[in-house]
Amino acid sequence: WGFLCVWFMFVLVGISFLVFTVGSQRLSRDENKAILNFNQANNYLANNDYGQAIEYYKRGIRKAPNFSIGYALLGAAYKIIYEKSNDQEMLRLSKEALDKASLLTTKIGGAKMTGAGLFFLVIFVLLVLSIISVILLAFYNTLVKREEKVNVSWAQIGTLYQRRLDLIPALLETVREYAKHESTTLENVIKARNNAQNLIEKISSIAGTSKEKIQELIGSQQQIELGLGKVNALAERYPQLKADGHYLTMHKQIEETVNLITGARQKYNQVVKVYNAGLRLFPMNLMSTFFQFQPKVYFDKDK
Repeated sequence: WGFLCVWFMFVLVGISFLVFTVGSQRLSRDENKAILNFNQANNYLANNDYGQAIEYYKRGIRKAPNFSIGYALLGAAYKIIYEKSNDQEMLRLSKEALDKASLLTTKIGGAKMTGAGLFFLVIFVLLVLSIISVILLAFYNTLVKREEKVNVSWAQIGTLYQRRLDLIPALLETVREYAKHESTTLENVIKARNNAQNLIEKISSIAGTSKEKIQELIGSQQQIELGLGKVNALAERYPQLKADGHYLTMHKQIEETVNLITGARQKYNQVVKVYNAGLRLFPMNLMSTFFQFQPKVYFDKDK
């Protein structure tokens, strides 16, 4: 879209230049009528009818008083009469008419140049504003894409945490078969698991939420780690449980999920670092302030 906008402005400049050029060459209706009078005056002048020639030149000037060519022709006619009659008054009138023609040419030419300059200045400003808008749009899209990467990374963390929570009941069910009298330990793990489940559901859709919420989430996971550690200690006291195939499978999957969570947190912190840096860099910081992009919180390492 930015590319198309820039090319649209170039096309607009080209078309406007042609319109301005053609329009500046058009003659008004009064100027066309004045030219007819000037042509008639030229015919009288060719037939040495100086009086009628002067009269028609003046008629044309009255129709288009700002048309410099009329004064130039009138001045030329006076000059011809002067050369034939040596009348000083004709010389004075000739000089007066030619000076008027020169003055009008300068004013009209300057006005045209001023108008053209102003016109192209406006086009240039519009072009510059369009380019700036395209650049700002690109920065805005960059911020949106970086924020979306943060959201995706956060969702991956939530998914992995949920996967570990889903594996815990199956693990505990296997442990319960071999250590029924260790119900207190198992209930504590279940309680920690349910607390973590409720917290994940609350903040799963809010990437980079407050530092307090993230610390609360980390704390809930630490409680699960402590509970699973006690479960592993039970397995050491029950050789049959430790050798149970289902227990070993669940235990291995939980360990693999923990490793994946560690990698996901590292990736999340990386994309948050890039996103937060963009919020402080000029001119992205202008876009982030205007559109209220908020910095994200890093996921601290579990202790």
